Amino acid sequence: LCNLCNTQTTFPRYNSVSKILETLSGRCGEYANLMGLFCRALGFTDVRYVLDLTDHVWIEVYSHRLSRYIMVDGCEGQINVPQMYEKGWGKKL
Repeated sequence: LCNLCNTQTTFPRYNSVSKILETLSGRCGEYANLMGLFCRALGFTDVRYVLDLTDHVWIEVYSHRLSRYIMVDGCEGQINVPQMYEKGWGKKL
């Protein structure tokens, strides 16, 4: 429930990328699905989903240049900020 306008918005959970692109709405899981699609389209073949059981999902892609996985969070618009959740959000991962 929004405190400013007193309205409630429901975000259905979609796993289909085509449905996410159709509705243009979602939460971190939907953003992770889209970022995974975009990264694969750009040639990153090793893409994996990371689930934080406290409440968040993002992806990691393997960087051959860096020889390691890097985090990519489409919901937050962050790439390769490995301590974002622990330091920025104060999470205990």
